[in-house]
Amino acid sequence: MSRKDTSVLRKAKNSISVIILILFSSCSLGTYPINQEPADITLAQKWYTNSEDDRYYVEFRNDGTLYHKYYQYYGSIGSGLNRFVTKVGEWRYLNEELSSFSIGWDDSVDRHYDIVEFDTEKLIIQKCDGGPVGRGLGDITDLLRTAEHITFEVPEVLLPLMGTWHYEETKDGKSLSFRENNTCTYHYYQDYGGNLTGWVNKSGSWSYDSDDNIISITMSGEITYPYLLDILTLGELYLKLPENRPGGTSMIYSGTSLYK
Repeated sequence: MSRKDTSVLRKAKNSISVIILILFSSCSLGTYPINQEPADITLAQKWYTNSEDDRYYVEFRNDGTLYHKYYQYYGSIGSGLNRFVTKVGEWRYLNEELSSFSIGWDDSVDRHYDIVEFDTEKLIIQKCDGGPVGRGLGDITDLLRTAEHITFEVPEVLLPLMGTWHYEETKDGKSLSFRENNTCTYHYYQDYGGNLTGWVNKSGSWSYDSDDNIISITMSGEITYPYLLDILTLGELYLKLPENRPGGTSMIYSGTSLYK
């Protein structure tokens, strides 16, 4: 190879090196989008907080919205206020390394977190005391990638119960609705005067004992009342009070048949 060819080849290599250096520098000096992370972290997804129940989760969305679903214990045991709730908040990264992030709720100041460790099974986080000390995720430190799926199975004998039952054959006025996820809703008219007067809905929950053919219903603010499914057809429901029961009656009890 001639000296001239060698010189040309050297210049070509130098040019390629300069181009590579420019491209590398451009990538290194670039800025990260607010909620974009390396593929091996993938914070922006649904993380579970109970390995045996996929109804418990924390979901980080790319738009900065945060969803936290958990079971709320509120009031006495058996209260209808004890139920699953979903809290909505916001999240964002705190640094370019995407190793720290912030969580905020409308009724609380933010809480800062550091990502401690992650693998194919879970993400471990810890509270960062250097920032605001809001509620955050409470005592949660392990965010799981998977959890067992929970499904509700309604016994075949209860399938006619699902749906809305009316207290009048005309299907007007108050009603009681049963859903397959073991929840129910009582629709009724209240008259407390002013803005407190009108049609309202009260939530509750139900469970079934096949041995005794007893359905137990807990409405918000009440104790649990058992009922014998005396009549259950596609169009008629009669809830009979059993002999062994708590004193008094529930707001949903009428002593008459309900109609679908």
